[in-house]
Amino acid sequence: FAFFSLPCTIRDMEKMYKNKVYILKVITFIFIIITVVLYLIWGNCVLVVTQYDLCFDNLPVAFDGIKIAQLSDIHNVSYCKDNAILVNKIKNENPDLIVITGDLLDYMHPNFKVVDSLVKQLVNIAPCYFIQGNHERSLFKK
Repeated sequence: FAFFSLPCTIRDMEKMYKNKVYILKVITFIFIIITVVLYLIWGNCVLVVTQYDLCFDNLPVAFDGIKIAQLSDIHNVSYCKDNAILVNKIKNENPDLIVITGDLLDYMHPNFKVVDSLVKQLVNIAPCYFIQGNHERSLFKK
């Protein structure tokens, strides 16, 4: 013999409905937060290679067909031991020139060993040019 109770009044039913809606909103909010956090982690740990083919009417002939690898916003991340994944991807592209456009370091947690190792490997692939980003400027302001 089982006893169970049903909502007796419309007020009880409205209260149950509001509780379900509240729980659904909380679950949705938690899901959104988890999704955003995972996206930010993924975005900071995944190596993305994008290729562009640029055409300029006034480009000097000496620059026609030049292949440039650009590195930006590495922030001390090491893609495998000694940045092997990053270095191999750049080697496979066989660039004529490598430009490093800032933020190799993270000014909150600078790791000079990672950056030093990476740059020493890059100069063996192609000539490298560097411009500091806001993280390097913040680190070396003192």
